[in-house]
Amino acid sequence: MRKIAVFLSLLGLLILGCSKQGTEPEPQKESRPVAEQVPADIRAILNQHAITDENLPDHLEFPTSDWTVPSLTDTSYEIFVVTFLWGHLFNTPVANAAATDWSGNLYVNGVAYVGVAGVIDFERGEDSLVRTNNPAMAAWVSLTSGDFDGLVAFVFLKKGIVYITAPQLHFTTPPFSISFNFEELVNFSALYNVDNVNSVAVLARRIWPPRCPQGLLVGEWTKADIPGDSGYFNGTWMEANGAPLGIFAGRFWTTDNHERVFDGTISGVMLTVVIGYMRGVWYYDDPRDCILCGSGHGKFRGVYKMVAPNTPAAGVIEGEFGDFSLPVEQLNLPLKGTWRQFCPHFDDNTTPSE
Repeated sequence: MRKIAVFLSLLGLLILGCSKQGTEPEPQKESRPVAEQVPADIRAILNQHAITDENLPDHLEFPTSDWTVPSLTDTSYEIFVVTFLWGHLFNTPVANAAATDWSGNLYVNGVAYVGVAGVIDFERGEDSLVRTNNPAMAAWVSLTSGDFDGLVAFVFLKKGIVYITAPQLHFTTPPFSISFNFEELVNFSALYNVDNVNSVAVLARRIWPPRCPQGLLVGEWTKADIPGDSGYFNGTWMEANGAPLGIFAGRFWTTDNHERVFDGTISGVMLTVVIGYMRGVWYYDDPRDCILCGSGHGKFRGVYKMVAPNTPAAGVIEGEFGDFSLPVEQLNLPLKGTWRQFCPHFDDNTTPSE
């Protein structure tokens, strides 16, 4: 009986030990660095270098990779601009400040492009960007000693990708690392104190792509005769606000197959150098029905292509000519229309949700 009691006692201790082992809590994950409000003087530095909807660059350089990157009008991506400052951000002098190595990277664990739009206070021979073989990563070498460095980066995050783990933006350096969900970066700013000397400041926001360039066409459609099977047209190529961008001119005619087509050129406002070409189709929609009537109003639609070195672009043109109130013998008809540039993956319904 005593042997049975001892056995039961040992069995109980064994079960109790297994129970404790199974319920032992997992080690706690390292908590995220504490964010503080950005002081006004540091915010001023961030704002000085930040990029917004109002000062978007015409051209982006991505020195950290050799890939062809998306444009700011490519709405198949969510676009963010992030500004980082690191080092001694405050103006209080620091005696005998030791050098801090901030060499690191900024990357996305997803389908994305990360490119540096500008560096802040990088010193030649000490600080530099580093090329990578990953389009979703930018990298750099940076040392600070009583001063600070920083960079401004564009982040293009591809839409429509299903992830097991949601993509994040990771800022990684030896003294400090942090990761951000992209929902945070729509409008974000924070200061992180690393030690008694160094800090990291962040300013981020989402950029909403501008709508595709578009504008107005105003001119004259001149028929060769009253039936109006052929003739010529000309006018002014304008911005949406009416500012002139160029002059257009061309001819329209009816082919042997009874197709009504037009073609023309676009030139500069001051110079006669050709900067683009246009072509398309046209037709009359004048309901007046008689032998000499029915050519007092019509519509046109076509395409254009710019060939100037600094402004290669293409798009659609459409509009109308004539006026139902004009007499049927009127040969010079008013012309008005619009032009709109093609933009990759552009969607007219893409607007800010805020």
